[in-house]
Amino acid sequence: MATPPQLSMNVIAIAGASSFIGTHLLEHLSSRNDLHLKLLVHHHSEFALPGPSRVDRIRGDLLNQDSLNGFVESGCTVVNLVHLRDGSPEENFRAVGNLAEACQRVGVKRLIHCSTAVVSGRISGDRVTEATPLRPRKAYEFSKAGAERILLDRSRESLETAILRPTLVFGKKGKNLLKLAEDLLHGNMAVNYLRSCLFGRRRMNLVYIDTVVSALAFLIRTEHPVGGQIFIISEDEDPANNYQDVERFLIKRLGARAYPLPVIPWPSLILKTLLRWSGRTNTNPALIYDCEKIRSWGFRKPLAFEEGLTRFTDWYLTTEERKEREKKP
Repeated sequence: MATPPQLSMNVIAIAGASSFIGTHLLEHLSSRNDLHLKLLVHHHSEFALPGPSRVDRIRGDLLNQDSLNGFVESGCTVVNLVHLRDGSPEENFRAVGNLAEACQRVGVKRLIHCSTAVVSGRISGDRVTEATPLRPRKAYEFSKAGAERILLDRSRESLETAILRPTLVFGKKGKNLLKLAEDLLHGNMAVNYLRSCLFGRRRMNLVYIDTVVSALAFLIRTEHPVGGQIFIISEDEDPANNYQDVERFLIKRLGARAYPLPVIPWPSLILKTLLRWSGRTNTNPALIYDCEKIRSWGFRKPLAFEEGLTRFTDWYLTTEERKEREKKP
């Protein structure tokens, strides 16, 4: 077995710390007093950190390589959570290229890049693994695929780079599942019922935020060389990760009105056709993203899928109650 790289585990530089995943990663890491966190920010924003970790905010821009000099340092671990949503694919490519070059220049030992499972594009089968050839169709998917390719090419040189591909991340302050919860509480019941009949047991491909953060922390601390490795993180192995079961859970947990009629699933061909007509990349209601690889490396999920749903609904109900109190004179 190859000798593991000597990592400076006490210094972790994070680009994209103010993102949804970034804020949860900070909360996870800041509880440790043996870490020095360096956050790349466009301006000196404040981050609420409930732990004793030392935190430095480094003003910089991934599109300006010179501004990264104080952000990365020899032997540190870098986590990149940045995707320039308003930027062109070329700007995103330049951003990750600048980061990789800065890391190589100072001797960073490990770069962990958070991508997305949907980078796989439209797949003909029912299961996606890290070895599945990419077939991106939309600009976002092409941008993500190109960024991965740039970083993996760098990993063949002197920079140890790992790619994490989460599925649809949900949790506190996240957008995924938010619309479904709002529709069930405040939406039109007839529309919700028809949607339930249409979607049936379509795979939701959800993954709870704590599971994603734990996977990032695993890649930060593992002593096994991860250079050039890609890891999917999902919860698709849980049979309840489908529209019908998630909806039923939310209705009960949120106290939403149950449907007066039993849900009668429509033929899956109807849903496949509608998804294709609407321009969706994934038109397969049964598609599963397999995360067996990271589990085979020793990763253990911190909580069950249903517990993630429970935490999400608890946060959502608390948010709804606060909104109602704010409305009162």
